[in-house]
Amino acid sequence: MTNSVTKITQQTVGAIRSTGSVYYIRDSELKGFAIKVTAKGQASFIAEGRIKKRGTFRKSIGDVEHILVKNARAEAHMYMGLAKRGIDPRYTQPDASAADQTLRWCLEQHLKLRVMRDSTVRTYRNQMNNAFGKWYKEPVEQITPQRIAERRVELIKQGKSENYVASCLRTL
Repeated sequence: MTNSVTKITQQTVGAIRSTGSVYYIRDSELKGFAIKVTAKGQASFIAEGRIKKRGTFRKSIGDVEHILVKNARAEAHMYMGLAKRGIDPRYTQPDASAADQTLRWCLEQHLKLRVMRDSTVRTYRNQMNNAFGKWYKEPVEQITPQRIAERRVELIKQGKSENYVASCLRTL
């Protein structure tokens, strides 16, 4: 098999074979997401792309047998976002495990990685505290679309304006 471009799915992963030479299967949906297959048939997900004003990168995400395609794609997407902001993904380490990624942690990470006015930072923190303060210590995995919809209704019943609630939801 030679280098190819296709939508990477679990079926694509299942069809990987050894060819005696290294080849790449590139994703047609997310530019920079690929599978690197070694000459002996070992395959791993990778992310590659340009770092804003700094060159290129290639980072291994993990073995195809241990990571689901959707999770690898999400991680590759995150690396592409870092590169677009000028951060080299090869030298970044996650600050917390998935269980430690609370709403407060995610907010602080977002504020740390983005350049914003002080007034915008204060607004974001105030909105999150006022609308979602009870959720600050919860892992973000537990914040479901249904809970968000229910919280929206609660905020409106508390007398918050539609515009304010919409702004809080955008911040979330």
